[in-house]
Amino acid sequence: MMQFIYIIKEEDKMKKRIFALLLALIFVFAFSACNSAPDAPAPAPEPEQAAPEPAPAPEPDQSPADDAVKPYKVGLSNTFMYPWRAQMIDDMERVFENYKGRGWVEGDLIIQHAGVDTNAQIAQIRNMVNDGVDILLINPISADGLNEVVEEAVAKGVIVVAFDQAISAQGVYNVTIDHYVWGSRFAEWLVQAIDEQGDIVYIEGLPGHPANDDRVRGWVDTIAKYPDINIVGSSATDWDNPSAQKAASQLIATNPNINGILAMDGMGVGLYNALVSAKKVDQIKCTGETQVAVLQSWYELLEEHPDFESFGVVNPPGIGATALGFAIRIAQGKEFTGEFVNGNTYYYDVEIQVDKSNFEEFYNKYVVSEGRPDAYWPDEWLSDDELDALFR
Repeated sequence: MMQFIYIIKEEDKMKKRIFALLLALIFVFAFSACNSAPDAPAPAPEPEQAAPEPAPAPEPDQSPADDAVKPYKVGLSNTFMYPWRAQMIDDMERVFENYKGRGWVEGDLIIQHAGVDTNAQIAQIRNMVNDGVDILLINPISADGLNEVVEEAVAKGVIVVAFDQAISAQGVYNVTIDHYVWGSRFAEWLVQAIDEQGDIVYIEGLPGHPANDDRVRGWVDTIAKYPDINIVGSSATDWDNPSAQKAASQLIATNPNINGILAMDGMGVGLYNALVSAKKVDQIKCTGETQVAVLQSWYELLEEHPDFESFGVVNPPGIGATALGFAIRIAQGKEFTGEFVNGNTYYYDVEIQVDKSNFEEFYNKYVVSEGRPDAYWPDEWLSDDELDALFR
């Protein structure tokens, strides 16, 4: 009996709650109907007020707090090794350690070398991606032979930056000097040195290599502008000094009346030695480079041949360090605001060159004052401040 009474009381309470809810809904509908009635007078308009000035947008943070940045795992896929590449890697490791101290990267810079084998470079790229690198830096052996594996890496979210020469893969960033322009500057110097007439030969590095091929195109296109200059021979030496000396000697013997020789990285001393052996120092103009060993040979030639002249443009090994800083900022989500060529290629602007007008100053700086070793190339790369200025 008591249980039955309790149930009735509970039902009464429920009915009261439902009744109260219905009254509230009726009140709300009635109030809305009154406010929306067509004959209700419109409220008097408020006096028009000027909109407040919006607060200025904050400046983009060019240097985010280091403790808020995810440290990245970074891999480097290199090809063959010679002193220029060794200096390139040393530059990159120095910058890497700086970034590690700021919490931007973790572990060690993972470095693998593929020689001149495209398939070996493909394999090492795939291995590093499978190993979980966040950033992949590539000094490529081919302009398009790596496209498939590189595009696989990009699809997996890896930031890929090719440097020293550009590749054509989609989704990749390229950081390099303009090798075509670089080669053209050598050819233009030689053209003027032989008074825009005569026969010349050229010695290239590794045919098929992107940088090499761009430089040769720069040579050939520049020479084609001068109808009184003829290219009468060429050779390839894999950027090796002894091979360059042998090739130059053979080209001189085959073409005893040539007026000039074009060459590129790693060949300057070989060319000079070939001129001395052939007793052609005063008859043949040849390009050189900025490596300290070449500066030393140049200086020695001037002691016996005061009219000797040569030419070099800095090809900075530090391009790898610039590429590393570039990749880090892309990974951090910063937007590049500099100039891209062909949609994804940033050209590092090289200004320093050496010729007879500044040779003494150049020699004194790197050989006398700084005492750099023979294998050293005058070097440069973008500082953090310079890189930050290219991003927001």
